[in-house]
Amino acid sequence: MSSTSAYRLRRRDADFDARWKAASAQAVRGLVAVAHQHAVVGRETVIYRRGVEVERRVTPSDAMLALLIKRGNLTEQDADRLITWEEWQDGIVFDEQGNKVSRAEEAEAVRASLDRKLGDMAAKLQLRRDREEEALREREARVAALEAKYGQG
Repeated sequence: MSSTSAYRLRRRDADFDARWKAASAQAVRGLVAVAHQHAVVGRETVIYRRGVEVERRVTPSDAMLALLIKRGNLTEQDADRLITWEEWQDGIVFDEQGNKVSRAEEAEAVRASLDRKLGDMAAKLQLRRDREEEALREREARVAALEAKYGQG
């Protein structure tokens, strides 16, 4: 069917026109969803050097964001789900729950957690070492007492 015939049928048949509009609206929703994904989450670029993957970069599309804003497909609620170019350059990313977090703050939290765990491990090792030294002193004292009682020999 040619496009001319399709448009003629659309003008003559109300049911065909309704299905046409529904299909168009569904297609637009899908395209807006894809555009929103590119604007908010971004597009992943894989960097290879000497045939080995060395980095993955995810960059949001400012052009797609501008298009969505112009079309009015971006609500105020979506603004919290967007990372601006400045935020992205400052290391702001989304965590697993979709909240904005700073990579620096995230790294500091991981560092603090590791420091706490290493501190706990060091304390446990010191406690164990102290117990072993105490047990060794007790054994040495028993040996000294037995030697004194029975003599050396």
